[in-house]
Amino acid sequence: MKTTIYISSILFGLFLYSCCNNNSEEATVIPEVDILHAYSNEKEFNLSQIVQDVDYVKLENHPEAHFSLGIPILADNYILIEALFEKKLLLFTDKGEFLRSIGQNGKGPQEYLDISEVSFHPDGELILIHDYSLHKLLVYSTSDKCVREFIYSDRYGDPFDKAFFNSSGDIQIVLRRPFEEINDFHMVRILDDDFNEKESLFKISNKKVGDGFTTGFSNYFISNGSLHIQEFFYDTVFIQQDEGFSPLCHIQFTSNSLPAYFIPRPPGVWGYNSLYYITGYSNYLFLYVNLPDITDDYVFMVFNLKTEELIRVKEQKFVDKKPGFLMGINNDIDGFSSVVFAGDMGNKFADVIDIIDAKDLLDQNKYLEEVKFSKKQQELIKMIKDSDIEDNPIVRIFTLQ
Repeated sequence: MKTTIYISSILFGLFLYSCCNNNSEEATVIPEVDILHAYSNEKEFNLSQIVQDVDYVKLENHPEAHFSLGIPILADNYILIEALFEKKLLLFTDKGEFLRSIGQNGKGPQEYLDISEVSFHPDGELILIHDYSLHKLLVYSTSDKCVREFIYSDRYGDPFDKAFFNSSGDIQIVLRRPFEEINDFHMVRILDDDFNEKESLFKISNKKVGDGFTTGFSNYFISNGSLHIQEFFYDTVFIQQDEGFSPLCHIQFTSNSLPAYFIPRPPGVWGYNSLYYITGYSNYLFLYVNLPDITDDYVFMVFNLKTEELIRVKEQKFVDKKPGFLMGINNDIDGFSSVVFAGDMGNKFADVIDIIDAKDLLDQNKYLEEVKFSKKQQELIKMIKDSDIEDNPIVRIFTLQ
């Protein structure tokens, strides 16, 4: 069964990377990810290669907590749902009992309009909300009290690309790369409880090459508790460690690559080999690449950081291709519906299964029957059969190896 992975969009090209502050100057051998060379290395990739267990939580169908599509965020004792259509944050216990809404939608003080990101403090009792539209950070307690609010547009101008509680409990932000030529700009900042900067990281420089235009977004993801950056048209994935950012791997296209950060017209970015999405879980990087010289379709690839093997993922059964979705991983854990990678929360990630969609798949036998965890599959099937179509979705929580 194919898996769907929602990931932040990014355009990618080949360029020399700038050194980051705090990086070690010692010579280090960095793994090379050769995209074109690995294109013919086609293999299946199963969810069981990164997942060791799965649990299911049926969310209470409370009148104030009904939602149709949501992103789950996990803490030790809570499940927080970002209800996308309803524009609410709904707090449940880890057993699925509804507790309360967090904050409310609006443009006023202590309100949010456009939720870009939500994260729990390491102690599990504070929630950070990043509102991209209002250029605002809000810190709420799980009791629905707004403890702090920061409208950051006066200090930083452009919206943050990312804002989250890091493992130390500090607020960490990633700034948007400046479009103008600039030297020694720190893209990552760490803020204290009063939103004052206490540390600046990941120093970059812009240099314009020829005539052209700028486009695309930096790509950031958290895996195993560490921030990873693959930034604009640079060829390197960096990982944040205690001593700062260090290069994790280089990504090579070897031909027809973007020439620089400022790309020329025509043919434009889509005429080049480029990396469209990237994220990571466990010891793997997942890449979604555009190779116009080879195929009109986007290609899903997986890089094993331990063995340094790069594969092109073989097409799986029960695939419904949808624009903008990354398809590919065979769900041999419970075999049921696609898996949405919404974010790494320690050694777990979670998604939601809509009851109507799940019942349709069950009625049409569109699920993988030969799975690693047959008892878990039967538990999920029973939960689906026992649910009403008006019920809240089921949260599926995967534990990584």
